[in-house]
Formats: sequence, structure tokens, C-alpha cells
Amino acid sequence: MEVHKLTKNMCVMGVEGGDKDEQLRFADYLLSVGDGREPTFVHRDLDLISLPEGMCLRTRDVGELISFTFPDVARRFKDVEFLRSRAILTPLNKDVDEINARVVEQLLGDVFTFYSTDSVLECEGSNVHPIEYLNSLQPSGCPPHKLVLKIGMIVMLLRSIASHKGLCNGTRLIILRLGRRVIEAEIVTGKNIGSRVLIPRIPIVPSNSNIPFEL
Repeated sequence: MEVHKLTKNMCVMGVEGGDKDEQLRFADYLLSVGDGREPTFVHRDLDLISLPEGMCLRTRDVGELISFTFPDVARRFKDVEFLRSRAILTPLNKDVDEINARVVEQLLGDVFTFYSTDSVLECEGSNVHPIEYLNSLQPSGCPPHKLVLKIGMIVMLLRSIASHKGLCNGTRLIILRLGRRVIEAEIVTGKNIGSRVLIPRIPIVPSNSNIPFEL
């Protein structure tokens, strides 16, 4: 058996037009955090790390965070360079939903709403869970039951579905057209920038979930 190690952060170093030295420092910082080498301090019985000042915006207002990250987004949301150079990440799905909803409200254009079709894989007692309960679940790596989109907005893939075409987990795309069962989009990050792709409606079974059944 031969052991191979991943040594290059493709998500960070693959950003076009960025400062390569700054990207390398950020990649090293992420690796330091992941390896547990970053210094910690104890707060409320938790081991925490201090973020560099350049990564911090001292505010508790979500609106201010959105304005700081996407200034004048209503006018500039079709500017590819503007969109692919910035993003808001958060560890909690409820915060993602709140931020997405507030940004989408500021964008021009018609709203398209897509709903998931949730069910439990065949097993004993699989028919005892109300559909409303299944719709309320949002395991890691899955989109929300109610997905609100607009043409021209930027989205991020949650699954790797065609790596040879650049459709990997974390790839960002701009929506060009929306159909009932397919999305046409343009890739704006990675080595396939500018490629137009079709993303069909697909089944997803969460692999890491604390739900006691297969959704």
C-alpha cells in the first residue's frame, strides 16, 4: 500500500487574480487550524482560536455584514468578477438560510421556488414519519426543502457530481436559466471558468447524519 497526502489547497490556490502570497499564507493558516497547531485560549470551557484582525468585521448586525461583503449588490449582482471574489460562510444552516434570504431580497428579477421531494428509504417503520417532519430536516451537505433562486445569482455546489467538468463540492456558479428539473449555469471558479453546464434534479442520501433512518 502506498500512502498519498493532499498538500495543496485547491479551493484557495485556484482563485484567479488573487495575491498568490496571501493565498499561500491563508492556506497555511487553514492547515494550522485543521492540524490543531494554532494557539488556543479557553472561554466558557471551550478551546477557541483567535482570528487574524484582517479577517474580522466587528459587528453583530447581519445587514452590515452583507453590505460589507456585497456592497451595492442590487446593481452589481451580474458582475462575475465582483461575485466570485467574495462569499459569506457560516457553520450553521439556519444562519445560511437567513443570510441567503436577505441577499436574495435585494436582487432584481423574478423569484423561482423549488421544493425537495423527501422520503425515507424502505425499512421497518418507514411510513411513520410525517412528510412535514421530513421536509423540516436539513442534514449537512443537503439543500433546504424550499430553495429560492433568481436568474443571475451565484450558487455553490454541495456535492461533487462531475469533477472532470469542474462540478465539484464548493464550485460556484452563476444561474443562467431555470427549468422545472434542470438548472443552466456558468462556472465562475476553478479551472473550468466560463463553462456552461446543466445540473439536473438528483436524489441525495445524506452520508453523515444523526437521523436514525436513511432520508
